[in-house]
Amino acid sequence: MTRRTRFRAASVIIACVVLAGFLFITPHAREVVRTEVPKPAEPAPVVALRDAYRKGVHSISGTLDVPDACATVSASADTAGTASSTETIRVALVVPTTEGVCLQVPSHAAFAVKVSAPASVRVSSVTVNGRTASTTGL
Repeated sequence: MTRRTRFRAASVIIACVVLAGFLFITPHAREVVRTEVPKPAEPAPVVALRDAYRKGVHSISGTLDVPDACATVSASADTAGTASSTETIRVALVVPTTEGVCLQVPSHAAFAVKVSAPASVRVSSVTVNGRTASTTGL
């Protein structure tokens, strides 16, 4: 064997060893353990409320931040509690998901609802799609 032939044979052997080592040492895609990244908790929705009382009726109005300009808010209110000292007003807001094409810009949506209750009764809880919301006064 000539010197050149031995050099080529050694080069081929070294290349095969490096390639085989690379194939056996690197992890394959099916061997990698996939861990799911937990979603961050969504903050409580913020609702701005105004409660006006007149002639036995509370008129509750306000605004809510919605994900797009096409979103609508439907509101309902009821009283909870039996005695006048424990009676409170609960407001439930529903924001359905919008279908179709809509400008994806956060916006404000207004709502208004009326409920009969004594003047001393206050709004105790506000929910948006079943989730408790934080409230601010207007």
